[in-house]
Amino acid sequence: TLFAQQYEVTFPLSAMQEPDTMRPLVTWEAEGKLYYVEMGMVPKTMYDKLQLDRFDVQAKAMKHHAEEEERKKHKKHDDEDED
Repeated sequence: TLFAQQYEVTFPLSAMQEPDTMRPLVTWEAEGKLYYVEMGMVPKTMYDKLQLDRFDVQAKAMKHHAEEEERKKHKKHDDEDED
């Protein structure tokens, strides 16, 4: 916050959704309000408990890259088996 004050907002985990906005600094939407969190500052246990990977663009990109590498590895292996 602007004056470094803490506040607490409570809502069910199921209320967290992809935001329907192009605004910067919006991570998720819950009960009609927009929220932002710096993913690198969230403790791993909380990150996992809140399932923040579904909102983490960097995590999505890394997962996609790993899946593509695995697909390429399998394709190369399959191509070698045909020879």
